[in-house]
Amino acid sequence: MGDLRVLFGARVVKARDEKLILDLKAAGLISAEARQQLLSVLIEALNIKQQNRRLQRQQTHAALTQQLHAFSTTLQNSLAQKVHQRLADDLAQQRGFLWREGILQKHGVAALAQIANVLKALEILGANKRPWNFSELGSRVTGSSKSFRVGSELYRLAADWIAPFLEETEMLAQIDDLASRRARVWEILGVEQGSAAISVMLGGPLVYHKQGRVFNAIQQHFDLGEPSTLSLAQVAGIERLEPLFDTILMIENLTPFVEAIQQPPLANVLIVYTEGFPNRAVRRLLQLCRENIAGLKFLHWGDTDLAGVRILRNIAAIVGEPPVGFRCCPEDMAKHRERLIPLTPEHRENILRDLEARPHAAGYEILEAVLQHKGWLEQEAWEK
Repeated sequence: MGDLRVLFGARVVKARDEKLILDLKAAGLISAEARQQLLSVLIEALNIKQQNRRLQRQQTHAALTQQLHAFSTTLQNSLAQKVHQRLADDLAQQRGFLWREGILQKHGVAALAQIANVLKALEILGANKRPWNFSELGSRVTGSSKSFRVGSELYRLAADWIAPFLEETEMLAQIDDLASRRARVWEILGVEQGSAAISVMLGGPLVYHKQGRVFNAIQQHFDLGEPSTLSLAQVAGIERLEPLFDTILMIENLTPFVEAIQQPPLANVLIVYTEGFPNRAVRRLLQLCRENIAGLKFLHWGDTDLAGVRILRNIAAIVGEPPVGFRCCPEDMAKHRERLIPLTPEHRENILRDLEARPHAAGYEILEAVLQHKGWLEQEAWEK
C-alpha cells in the first residue's frame, strides 16, 4: 500500500475491510476512458484477475436459489415449510435476508447455514412436542449449547421468521418491544431458558398444596409488606389453592406493584406483577387460580396507552374474560387530566387504526377516552 501511495498519493489509496481502494477520480482521472486505460495497465502489470461483480451476483443468486430449493425436499414440519417458502419467495423477488449485499458478495455460505439450522430446529420441535430449553436445542441442532441462546443471531432470526406463521400472530403484532415479541415466539414454540429462569412476582394470601405439603411463605411475606417470587417450576407442580382471595389485581409496572404490596388497595386480593405482557409463569399462575377458585374477579391496572390496552387484551385471552380496569378507566383519565402524557401524532394514528380494526375489543373505551383527552395516563401518575 505504501508503494501505491507514493505513486498516486495518500488521498487516492485507502484501506477498507482488508482491501485496497484506489479512487481514480481523486487521482485526477475524470473521464471513464482514462480510468479504464489506467485500470487495464495496472491489471496487466500486477497480474490481477479482473472481476465482474454483476456476473458474480447473478451466479451467487442462482446458486443460493438452487441450494435453498434443495432444502425443501427434506422438510416435514408445516411451520418449517412455510418459513422456507417465504425465504425462497423473497430470494426470487430479490429482497430480504438472502438478498443482502454482503451475503451475495460472500456467496451466502454462512447465510444458508443459518437457514438450515432454523429449519432443522423447527423439524426437531415439531417431531418432539415437549418442553425444550435453548441449550438442549442448540446442542441438537448445531452441536453447541450456546448457538440458540437468548440474543444470538439464530435466536433472533428464527423468532422473526417464524412469528408471521403462528396462530398467535395477531397477538404478537401487538407487542411493540422486539425483544419481548421474540421471547413470546419462543414460549409459543415451547422453548425456554429453563423453568427456574421464568418467574412471577406476586403478593397476597396465596397458600397452595404440592406433593402432600402446604406452602404459605408467600402469605407470610405479604403480611410483612414484601413481594415474593415463584418460578415456573414451582408453579407447574401446584395441585390445589386455598380459597383465601376472591380477586386478582394484575399490575403492569413495578413501582405501583411494590406500593400495592406495601399498602394493599383491596381486601382478599392476590396482587400479580405482569411485567408488561405476562410471561409463561404469570400465565400459568392465572390459569391455575381460575381453575381452582370459583367466582374469581380479575382486575387490571396498567397504562392507558395502546401498549397498556394490548396487555389488557392479552390477559383477557389468558383468563377467558376481559379484566375490569382498575385506576386506568376513562373516569381516572378525566380525574387526572392535568397529569396525562400528550399524544403524539403517530400514537394517535395508531389508536385510530386499532379502533377501526377492533371497534369492540377489550379496552376500546379506554382508547376512546385517550383520544378524547388527547393524552394517556401512566400508572405512576395516579393518585387518590
